[in-house]
Amino acid sequence: MPRRRRPDLGRRSQSNVRRATSRTNRTDDQRETDQENCRVAMSELRSLESDNEVDRLRIQRVRAHQKQQQRVRNDEIERFRKHNAPVTLERASFHYDAAIDYSADKSITIGEMTIICKLQRR
Repeated sequence: MPRRRRPDLGRRSQSNVRRATSRTNRTDDQRETDQENCRVAMSELRSLESDNEVDRLRIQRVRAHQKQQQRVRNDEIERFRKHNAPVTLERASFHYDAAIDYSADKSITIGEMTIICKLQRR
């Protein structure tokens, strides 16, 4: 059976040594070109982030100017969605949501309070 090839992950792996040698042998013009390419790529990434921010602010403005009726309708739809959504009961007591009807779940029995605790003062 042939020997299993080990992953090339170490600091002195062949690919890392090859990459370091290539970097060392580059001319100043090549380094400047690479740095400029990195700057352009980073500025493109930053512009995408700002586009996302612009979209978020635009959506925020649109929502702020919605008519009251639209907001009420959207709230009703959200309440209906939450009411009919399956309830995940794991750690639900730590994330209580008043819009969810927990008593509708078949595994829950919420009865009346029939026991009155007496407060003991010390």
